[in-house]
Amino acid sequence: MSLEDRIKENTQALNELREVIKQALAMTPPAMIPAPATAPAPVAEPAAKEPEIKNEAPAPEPKPVDLKALRISLAPKIKTLYSKDMNLGKRLLDKFGVKNLSALSDDQLPGFAQEIDRALQGD
Repeated sequence: MSLEDRIKENTQALNELREVIKQALAMTPPAMIPAPATAPAPVAEPAAKEPEIKNEAPAPEPKPVDLKALRISLAPKIKTLYSKDMNLGKRLLDKFGVKNLSALSDDQLPGFAQEIDRALQGD
């Protein structure tokens, strides 16, 4: 590989990093917005049956993910990953088929967050 090719690769990587940093700096921290309260659905009770006693504890309901806050929290993580190992950051974005954080779809965010946490922990 020639010196010109390496310079071209490094220039491209720096431009991509600059774009990620610019996007991260343009983001604002999430405002503390309380989750909307939902009214429980009315339950129809059977008239002739006795209530059943269950020994099992009810399964906890999954908490909804605040995608905006998750996206904002990923910006410093991707910066840290890029400063730690630029190629690893690039490979992680490539794995999700995107060039930068803002191109991730809402469906991809939780998986990307798990992957970036693993990468930062050194797995």
